[in-house]
Amino acid sequence: MIKSENTKTIDEQMLHDFVTKYYSYISDHKQDVELGKTMLESGSKTEVIQQFETLLSNPIKGLLTIREQADDSLFKSVHGLMSMYFSKAKEKSLIKTAYKKNDINSLMYLIVLNKDDFDSRDEVFDFLNFYSTLDFSEKVPVYFQFVPENLSNKFSNEEVVA
Repeated sequence: MIKSENTKTIDEQMLHDFVTKYYSYISDHKQDVELGKTMLESGSKTEVIQQFETLLSNPIKGLLTIREQADDSLFKSVHGLMSMYFSKAKEKSLIKTAYKKNDINSLMYLIVLNKDDFDSRDEVFDFLNFYSTLDFSEKVPVYFQFVPENLSNKFSNEEVVA
């Protein structure tokens, strides 16, 4: 465990996994740009080059597209972080399962605890409190809702994250 600036502890492996996934995303984007550059020299346009072309020909539309893509990427990254947390919590037998409930402007997770008591909820909320200290937490709000195990069959349409 390592301490963050706000003195909350986070799992070092989880942080490492998140940084590794983010690095992979950046590396993939760099490769897409390099491929686009190569293809452009031969007269073809990749999706990335077409996005740049849109940005240059219609800056407002291009900026909106870039922002939408950045927002989507940020939501996916935060969802990845939450998925890693839930997997670790499941390994520790803190939770039985977690579901991602579809929401447009935030990430909502339904959590079934192994032992639904104050201490278990407090441990889950410690992670949510840590998340709320991150710079992007206002951009991507995350909500946790605890649900009894006997209601979990009602969430069969939701994505299982752990």
